[in-house]
Amino acid sequence: MKKILIIDDDTSLTYSLQRAFSSQYNILTANNAADGLKLLGKESEIGLVFLDYKLGEENGLDVLERIKKDYPETAVVFMTAYGTSGTVLEAVRVGAADFLVKPVTPDEFVKAVESYYTVPAINCGKGFISVPQYNKSNKLVGISRAIRDVLKLTASASMSDAPVLLTGESGTGKDLVASLLHEYSDRKSKPFLAINCAAIPQELLESELFGYVKGAFSGAVNSKMGLLQSAEGGTVFLDEISEMPIDLQAKMLRFLQNGTIQKLGELKEINVDVRIVAATNRDINMLVDSGRFRHDLFYRLSVININIPPLRDRREDIEEIALHLIGKHSSKRGRTISCVDRKLIEMLKQQNWAGNVRELENRIREAIILAKTNYLTVDDINVETLSDDSSEIDLFSYFEAKNSDDIYNKSIEMCEKELIKGALKKHDGKLAKAAEWLNVSRVTLNTKIKKFNIKA
Repeated sequence: MKKILIIDDDTSLTYSLQRAFSSQYNILTANNAADGLKLLGKESEIGLVFLDYKLGEENGLDVLERIKKDYPETAVVFMTAYGTSGTVLEAVRVGAADFLVKPVTPDEFVKAVESYYTVPAINCGKGFISVPQYNKSNKLVGISRAIRDVLKLTASASMSDAPVLLTGESGTGKDLVASLLHEYSDRKSKPFLAINCAAIPQELLESELFGYVKGAFSGAVNSKMGLLQSAEGGTVFLDEISEMPIDLQAKMLRFLQNGTIQKLGELKEINVDVRIVAATNRDINMLVDSGRFRHDLFYRLSVININIPPLRDRREDIEEIALHLIGKHSSKRGRTISCVDRKLIEMLKQQNWAGNVRELENRIREAIILAKTNYLTVDDINVETLSDDSSEIDLFSYFEAKNSDDIYNKSIEMCEKELIKGALKKHDGKLAKAAEWLNVSRVTLNTKIKKFNIKA
């Protein structure tokens, strides 16, 4: 039976909850913080704590902090009659799973128990995959031939000082390849500097890269060393190199040819020893053909060219990447996500991931932040937020992963619900127009809206 601890100095509340739900749950009660913490240390498998904000002279936030420190896997629901925004924000920041305002109704109590009670998943069991321990040194994850080719080329390129041009869609991991090129090179003990050319205003980019001397322009009250010079002996990663202004490209070309820079406002040249790794998510050949990127700079940068393929072209990597990211963000958030439903992995494999690994990581991070248990299932990923080309979706595999039992009826209901929501949105919530567009009667539409609990 589920063990639940209620810590509240209101004895009538603890008694009434214990009496009302003792047949459903194993409810333990404490009327002060000391007794509550003692029970947590003594009783095993307490999966949920209901904690009062005002425990006499004690502050429930302090007790919450101690519980989350010593028992991080135990969900805590805060209860208070003082539901101010500051209290809510502070409680959630410290680690509260939810926030109930007194008086707590029986329905609210049961809903909280069913939503937030967690049982440690020691053995993942059939249909679940164990999440491996996070290895932060494992940066570029994958088993596909494509990613192995990238790793082999990266290893070879790391032994050279030649410029490298990384190409590939946004979110494929060009920054990770750049850091690996530095990490496995003879320059690894020197600085690695990543500069996003698109993030720095064009009028400032030259002075940031090359530096300037006092009085070089209005506002230059002191001399400043450029970013290239500050990375002496190391590697500079120029991300989004295609956004560099055409006149600045000439200066970058001169640096690659001669290994010298010239600060703004200064005539003499300075020798700088840095390796350049550049990246772009745009079709740089098209930019060269259209005259928006210098062909001579392109040839200088692409002595070695490494292309990172999109995630949709290496779906066999998705499982390993997803498990790696779950371990990474679980570790960052102090969570222990032990298992992942295999159906969730299969669902992730069906997505086209327009944002590539970055989009996958964002969805996983969101799922971990909002997860109520220490395992993830298909219900923990919001499929509606995932990007996809509907013409390429394998609908059968999606429905098979989403609906393990009664697949036919549940899949039909999912389609109906989405069509009705879309029709209502399209016609600004007007039932008559939505019904006409769907070619159903208004009575039928009303019945479906109630059935699927759709807010019209």
